[in-house]
Amino acid sequence: MSTTAAGDESAPEMVHLATIDWQRGKWAGAKGKYSREHLWHLVGGAKLKASDSPAMLPKAFADRAAVNPENMFVAAVASAHMLSWLNVAFGMGIELPGPSPWGVERDRPWGDLGERGDSVPEDHVRSAL
Repeated sequence: MSTTAAGDESAPEMVHLATIDWQRGKWAGAKGKYSREHLWHLVGGAKLKASDSPAMLPKAFADRAAVNPENMFVAAVASAHMLSWLNVAFGMGIELPGPSPWGVERDRPWGDLGERGDSVPEDHVRSAL
């Protein structure tokens, strides 16, 4: 199977690609220092400014306007879960009245990306759906 770069509209629908651009930035001359800022280019043309989680950085280095991979992981899993749930519900002929069957405007998923004692990452994502 061949792959194509993000931004190439000929990419097959089921192939999910991204291009990540990173530069050392203002830290280019400082040994051991590097910028956490990077740019995600997604197939279809979307661009997202990304950075490390503000919880992982001193305030002076945090960019709260940028998305962070940890939050995007939680959002991606919750979104996939919601779309799967909706597919099953509508496939069974269940008509939902609005944003959610509970009258909630939006789902508020959360994630715990902690570690177990054996140092194996343990991912938990919870969603109202």
